[in-house]
Amino acid sequence: MDVMIFGTIIYWMVGFTASAPKYFIFIAILFVFSAVMNQMLSTFAAVAKTKTAVQGLCACVLLFLVVFSGFIVNPDVIPNYYIWIYWWNPLAWTYRAMLVNEFQSSEYDYVPTGANITLGDQILLSQGFQDSNGDAMGIIWVAWNFAYLVPYFLFCVIVNTIAFVCIRVQQDETGGEVSTAVADTALEGEAKDEEEMVIPVKPINLTFQNVCYDVKASKGNETIRLLEGVSGVFTSTRMVALMGSR
Repeated sequence: MDVMIFGTIIYWMVGFTASAPKYFIFIAILFVFSAVMNQMLSTFAAVAKTKTAVQGLCACVLLFLVVFSGFIVNPDVIPNYYIWIYWWNPLAWTYRAMLVNEFQSSEYDYVPTGANITLGDQILLSQGFQDSNGDAMGIIWVAWNFAYLVPYFLFCVIVNTIAFVCIRVQQDETGGEVSTAVADTALEGEAKDEEEMVIPVKPINLTFQNVCYDVKASKGNETIRLLEGVSGVFTSTRMVALMGSR
């Protein structure tokens, strides 16, 4: 629903090609990218132990995705030792597919005066989107986008599932988060301490009569009597509390 609403508003308000096939391809590209990003960030959240770690990790990943998407820096000027980030980047594949889907349409098929290629090819080449032969990327790169992102999505699903099964995060008494291994170790230590501190208790019945209980007031030297002349019986295995007021 989010992709349909957002994609429809963007597509027609920006003024992309008024073509139903191009529109549905645009929506499909956006949908697959949204699913991949949700699953990939969910995988990071499953692996990290704290919310701070998740936020920091996701912020770094998003920074790399934007910088190496081909939008801020053209692909043909990215250094060779960083180009692998560009080809791994799901955002780069999505951005490239959207450009190819738009500028390889019939609206950009005419050849400007003094040029030997179409306007759409000129725009793609000016942005650095060219194949190994130096020609502008064709419509086949839209299919390559789905061929890459769909397996990438399935890979993230598998990794996410393994992370949820193998990595369990629980909250400790202070509100922090600890892994299952740490939590299990702490529980074993507490159980051992409880076993060592077991004191044998003999159940008995207790009677009392005319019990008084005085405490000193928080201000001054006045004494406050909480219990006065209380009598009763305590039976074994029963928890009883004596409460009183001034």
